[in-house]
Amino acid sequence: MISCFEVSFRFPEARVDRVIFDKMTASFDAGMFHAVMGPSGSGKTTLLNLLDGSLTPDHGTIILAGRLIESYSRCELRSRVLTRVYQDYRLVPFLSAVDNVRLAQQAAGSLRSHPLLALEYLERLGVKELAEYPVDNLSGGEAQRVAIARALVNSPQVLFADEPTGALDEKNSHEIGVLLRELSHELNVCLVVVTHDPALAALADRVVEVHDYRLRDRQLAPAAV
Repeated sequence: MISCFEVSFRFPEARVDRVIFDKMTASFDAGMFHAVMGPSGSGKTTLLNLLDGSLTPDHGTIILAGRLIESYSRCELRSRVLTRVYQDYRLVPFLSAVDNVRLAQQAAGSLRSHPLLALEYLERLGVKELAEYPVDNLSGGEAQRVAIARALVNSPQVLFADEPTGALDEKNSHEIGVLLRELSHELNVCLVVVTHDPALAALADRVVEVHDYRLRDRQLAPAAV
């Protein structure tokens, strides 16, 4: 689904360039929950920004869903191929939960052909009864469920999540993590989650650590539910 070959990237700074990745090669398969871990500043969010085309590597190649990432237009990439979920949800506060999800459908041109799909995803995420509530009236866990429904409503092949449980309590973090894992399997989505939370990473099918400017797999114990 996603393949990186010999990817190097550095941020130019005042005195010396700061290396983030150096000849990094990695792959992320469909239908799996991949957790990315590492210390602050190691390049976890930068990895997502490279994989979604927000940043361009200095060297190397990134292939997404069988195509070079630079061959996609930004609109094509973001409307159908991949979506992102953030720690702060990034919902439109004055809109209802269902209208936030429908907004993604409008952007992709799918609302007219699938008018009930937003409600179906809210039901799958367990918040259908909150569909007409303004999202600024929702709890953190409820808002993140709406954000996930919005991210999935256009059937993306790839879902990136940057600290999706960072603002949630332990109970909601676990529930969101289990939902993400189930949905990645059920919908055959390549899910890549950046997290500092070992409990969330324990739910993943695979944990990748940023180490020495590259990625390495961590040996996993069986996930708890």
